[in-house]
Amino acid sequence: MSRLKLDPERAIALEYGLMLVKTSASLWYTIQLCQQYGFDAITDSAAHDRLLQRMTMRDRIVLQTFLLRQ
Repeated sequence: MSRLKLDPERAIALEYGLMLVKTSASLWYTIQLCQQYGFDAITDSAAHDRLLQRMTMRDRIVLQTFLLRQ
């Protein structure tokens, strides 16, 4: 994705870091939408749920969240 000539280990680390940034940005946008429209946040990913919980606690955001379990 970055098209840099990195050794494979550094390339994987870079891609993983970019994915974390994108995930955090997506969750922040989700929080904003939920606040704007009065929605609850629902995810089926335990990792996303943990990150969402940390973000709301850190920023003292009141938001009802749910983790769907299969």
